[in-house]
Amino acid sequence: VPTVTIGGQNVEMTSKGLAQTNDGQDIYVYEGAFTIAEDESLMEEGKLAVVLSNVVDKAGNVSKDEIVLNQTPTSNNRVMIYDRTIPEITSITQEYESKEDRRIKVTIVTSEEVSGSEFHDYAWRKVSENTYINYFYSTQDVKVAFADKAGNPGSYSFTVDKTAPIVTASVSNNGEPTNKAVVVTLTSNEALQEIEGWTKVSDTVFTKEYTENNTFSVDVKDIVGNPTTVEFEVKGYDAIAPKYETLRLLRIYPEYGTN
Repeated sequence: VPTVTIGGQNVEMTSKGLAQTNDGQDIYVYEGAFTIAEDESLMEEGKLAVVLSNVVDKAGNVSKDEIVLNQTPTSNNRVMIYDRTIPEITSITQEYESKEDRRIKVTIVTSEEVSGSEFHDYAWRKVSENTYINYFYSTQDVKVAFADKAGNPGSYSFTVDKTAPIVTASVSNNGEPTNKAVVVTLTSNEALQEIEGWTKVSDTVFTKEYTENNTFSVDVKDIVGNPTTVEFEVKGYDAIAPKYETLRLLRIYPEYGTN
């Protein structure tokens, strides 16, 4: 039985007898199990050197040199890699889509290729290297579990946001007469996307000046893209100076009064 070491650790081998390759060549088959003990968990990650020694041929000749198996993957050879790194989600985005009953498209990017029951049944669909998408139709808490090729497990929890923002509008003059531009302030319960024509005060507050009395509406979206429409009324604005349309001159006579 040949001596085998993997990553410097001895592997107990068992002879499985003689077999033939697809092209008819006789080969001896040996089988062994390799388990990394907990106290060896500090072993450096990466490719593990597989070294054979004490190899004996049919005639009984014993190899004098150690044989290091090829560490480059080929069609007939797989590289052994030690991996104890837990896979992670490095990026997650949510995007509102108006089609299919206004769904939320969630995109996750993982630190390495992963798999799992939720991936096998296509709940999460791979669209590019380490990038997966899924669709949700309501606000909900989600936990996704996965594992890398080495079997290291990972998980990630997040909340799908399909709730429209709550936005209120207030006017600077409270509807009272004014000759200055009326400032309308939008205040949201969550961060909003940029609103064209409005000044961003903070993630949740936007302002705009109006110099016209009327009823207005503005469409706004939260960061995910959930939309809502805000309506408000501007009134009391008056920047027109008064004019005299008629002028009557009065003369006063002390003795007789006004004429």
